[in-house]
Amino acid sequence: MLRKAYILSVIAMNVSAARRLAPIFKAAALAACCVVLIIFSQSCAQGAKNGIEMCINVLVPSLFPFMTVSGLIVKSGAANRAGTILEKPAKLLFGLDGCFAPVILLSLIGGYPVGAKGISELKKQGADTIQCQRAAMFCVCAGPGFLINFAGAFVFGSKRLGIIMYAAQVISVIIIGIGAKLFGINNKEYRFEAKNNNRQISFADAMTEAVFDAAKAMLSICAYVVLFSGITEIIRNVAENDSLNCSAACLLEVCSAVNLMSDKMTIEAVAFAAGFGGLCVHFQIFSALKCVKLNRLLFFVVRIIQGAVTAVITHIGLIAFPEVRPVFSSTQERLPVGFGTNAASGIILILTSILFLFSLLSLKRR
Repeated sequence: MLRKAYILSVIAMNVSAARRLAPIFKAAALAACCVVLIIFSQSCAQGAKNGIEMCINVLVPSLFPFMTVSGLIVKSGAANRAGTILEKPAKLLFGLDGCFAPVILLSLIGGYPVGAKGISELKKQGADTIQCQRAAMFCVCAGPGFLINFAGAFVFGSKRLGIIMYAAQVISVIIIGIGAKLFGINNKEYRFEAKNNNRQISFADAMTEAVFDAAKAMLSICAYVVLFSGITEIIRNVAENDSLNCSAACLLEVCSAVNLMSDKMTIEAVAFAAGFGGLCVHFQIFSALKCVKLNRLLFFVVRIIQGAVTAVITHIGLIAFPEVRPVFSSTQERLPVGFGTNAASGIILILTSILFLFSLLSLKRR
């Protein structure tokens, strides 16, 4: 007993000392970061420039319209009305209320932070916290604009390869969603009732609020991308090992990872990077979900699982379609603009507009 008490007291003393020294360690780490940025200022500046180009050419065109539509669907009340139609599939597959179904669809089409933005809006409208936490675990994936147009057509020179990776990503999201239902800590029945049902908001006001919120979220996303692109460029210039560079890029920022890994790693590794998302995407989602308390360690583990599932399904897809032969691109041309303006995007926006028109007609009849 005395020995046990002594060991516990030593542990307590060490923990207490660590807590007292924590501010010193943090200050030292920040000072070291400043020194690194000064020493490698040119590399950091080049990485930041690459990040800005990525934001302008890839992220803003492919994400901003969908983030706006996602917010508009929730703010106008269309998600609650559409939920009555999609309630059974959402509950059967994911154990979620029907109002989450449009957000899930938009996350599959819009890309990484779109689902988190929609979940945040639902939480503000009164959605159950447990259900929001569960949805946030799997409403995370790269959109078709990124995987098909950027990773597939531009990087690998094969749009069909991009389609295979995107299909693998969608299947992985469904598998993770079903797993979140089966292993959920709370599977109680819940019916979503919007807090602001009595608040009559016009379509114009909903559009204004949705655009403003999407612009704020987009600014935050771009800031993270620029920051992590700078860090990735510093690591790339310091480390001479390709595997280390690719691993660091995969951990930090997915756009740089796909570009860097395309001619150094297997296609399955690139699919893993897209499924994992990188810390840059994770921080974007945490920022969008401030009103939803997430277990960040669990979220990180789930992203690793999703990356692995995406890689396995991509491998199966490559076996099923062996005629797909990716051509690694060495072109120096600038990234094409408008990755979000594909056929799927147009169809979704048209269907969403029709849904809003019917919503307006139903409001006028009331």
